[in-house]
Amino acid sequence: MMSWRSALCWGCGCANARGEEDDCEELTRNVHVTSKVMVVGDGEVGKTSLLMRYVHNEYREEYRPTIFENQAVPVSVHNKKVLLSLFDTAGQEDYDYLRPLMYPETDIVLICFSVEDRASLRNVKERWQPEVRAYLAAKVPILLVGLKTDLRSSSTHHHLHPEPEVVTYPRPEVTYPRPEVTYTRQPLLKDDASPGVVDLIGEQQRQDRQVSYSEGQKMAERIGAKAYFECSSKENQGLTAIFYEAARLSLKQRRVSSLRKALSLSLSSSRGRPVRSFWRAA
Repeated sequence: MMSWRSALCWGCGCANARGEEDDCEELTRNVHVTSKVMVVGDGEVGKTSLLMRYVHNEYREEYRPTIFENQAVPVSVHNKKVLLSLFDTAGQEDYDYLRPLMYPETDIVLICFSVEDRASLRNVKERWQPEVRAYLAAKVPILLVGLKTDLRSSSTHHHLHPEPEVVTYPRPEVTYPRPEVTYTRQPLLKDDASPGVVDLIGEQQRQDRQVSYSEGQKMAERIGAKAYFECSSKENQGLTAIFYEAARLSLKQRRVSSLRKALSLSLSSSRGRPVRSFWRAA
């Protein structure tokens, strides 16, 4: 089976129909670390929009099932080039049998949820973190990402407390007897409510579904994530920090791996050597 690293040129999408790979060679030149980043989470939370915005600077309002092709993007960390190979996945249960095939050789995992959908946050703990740990070792870092912050940051004050309309008009001087009127006030039902009250009820329900930043941080701690980020693909805010941290962790992992390998070689080379030889050398 071909490794994803061996097929990186096709993953980055830079080879054209004639097989020319000049762009790919330019992309992979002077790369210090190559890292596979897998993006998981519930369907329709905005995973594909996240990658489309970051890689191509494109955003689409309408929802489309996962259509993002695996692509590679370079990220500079401390003057070192890290090549992130981004793998999008479908979150629907119909694709549960396919997703495990993408986990091998993954270096970083982004678990995503929508800040406007509390159920997607619950699934981070109940579904996605257990699945990731079932297929990947505990040493593989997880980053928790809250998407669609533009829906939460949109001002709700205007909907809940609209500014009063100022109207000036002449007040006539009229005197008239005030009739005595008695009536029974009936409770206001949602179906009979005015449009303004219906909007108020809907806005309150929407706020109840939303996830706060502190709730996202607490979930990141519960699942053992390295960090928690929030972003808006629509407004193109907060995306750079996510992938910079993924690149930084990849670079850190490679350093730790190199140190362990060097230490292992050092120990294996000195194993069995008589202790007195060191004294003689001294």
